[in-house]
Amino acid sequence: MISEAKDSLHQLFKLKDLGELKYFLGIEVLKSSKRVILNQRKYILKLIAATGLTGAKPASTPLESNLRITSVEHDLVTGNTKDVVLHDITSYQRFVVQNLSQFMQSPKKSNWEADTRVVGYLNGTVGQCVWLKTQPTTMITCWCDSDSTACSNTKRFITSYESSLGNLWYLGNLRNNTVSRSSAEAEYRSMASVVSKVT
Repeated sequence: MISEAKDSLHQLFKLKDLGELKYFLGIEVLKSSKRVILNQRKYILKLIAATGLTGAKPASTPLESNLRITSVEHDLVTGNTKDVVLHDITSYQRFVVQNLSQFMQSPKKSNWEADTRVVGYLNGTVGQCVWLKTQPTTMITCWCDSDSTACSNTKRFITSYESSLGNLWYLGNLRNNTVSRSSAEAEYRSMASVVSKVT
């Protein structure tokens, strides 16, 4: 069936069969009979070299705990003038992920410091990888959490969630539309949101 699919595709498109998958979109793929191992060692080393943090001390976490990242607009409202806006934003835009990507239009010095900490964290996790089992499964697993202080701009709870079906993973964040009156209410809203997404 694989050969037939390749032949029919080859008649419509110019194809080149590269054989077993070894490397794709910066992810190295290693296979055995019991598991598949994914790592981004080459990509991480290239990223660290590009930022000039090769000799930097690795960070134990991607971001400092209880770090509050705010936008330029929020700083103007609160009168914070200590955090300067970066002149060259292209370096920041090249590496930002997750929460830090909210500030790509006008990043500040504190955003850049948080960004370089993420790269420092990657420096300490170069050898880590993801192990995927090759056995099929039908069990869905979900985790969720609600954070009342993550969004300084809107003061609304942010739900972070992760769900998996075997080796298929889905990660996401939701900013709640309503303001919760307690952390318990926010946690229940978080669970309801995740169940809705999974359904």
